[in-house]
Order: sequence, then C-alpha cells, then structure tokens
Amino acid sequence: RLITPSQRIYLDAARPLVLNTASGKQFTAPNRTRQYFIGALPEPNVGQYDIQALLPQLKDERTLQLQLPTQGETPITLFVSSKVLDEWIAVGACQYLICTIP
Repeated sequence: RLITPSQRIYLDAARPLVLNTASGKQFTAPNRTRQYFIGALPEPNVGQYDIQALLPQLKDERTLQLQLPTQGETPITLFVSSKVLDEWIAVGACQYLICTIP
C-alpha cells in the first residue's frame, strides 16, 4: 500500500505501478486498490499494488525505482534502497507465518 504525502495528489486506481531496476529491466505490478477495499475506495491518495509475483525477479537488484500512476499528472517517482528491497524480498518469501531467507 502506498500513500502520497499530499491529499492533493491523486493516484489512478486503474493503472499499474511501474518498477524500473538499475539494470534496465521494467516490470508492472497490478493495481489492486479496487479489489482490496470493499465498498467505497480509500482516499484518492491511497493505492495498493501486488508485487508478490515480481519479488523473485528482483532478488539480484540493488535499487529500484517506482513510478506511481497519478490522475492526469506525471507519475510520482520513488527510489527504493537495497536494504528496503532486501526486506521486501525476505517478507515476500514468507508463507503462512513461515519465512525462509532467500
């Protein structure tokens, strides 16, 4: 789940998150905001994306750039450090409260 720092910047709940690696690979993660929230959508500055399937492909990457889709504006770019990426990969390896360190 990603939340913009300003309630004036609205995320596009229909478009995917774009992930760019330092090695030049590009991936997209589906936007699951509409599926994960029953009833009304959350505030328009909230988006939820499914990166689970991408984590094995990111294990050799050291940095990551995220491009959050916005409504009618240019995407917001966030940089993910190697430490945060390593943590995402470790958490992504957990199944039913059992974790294996990749």
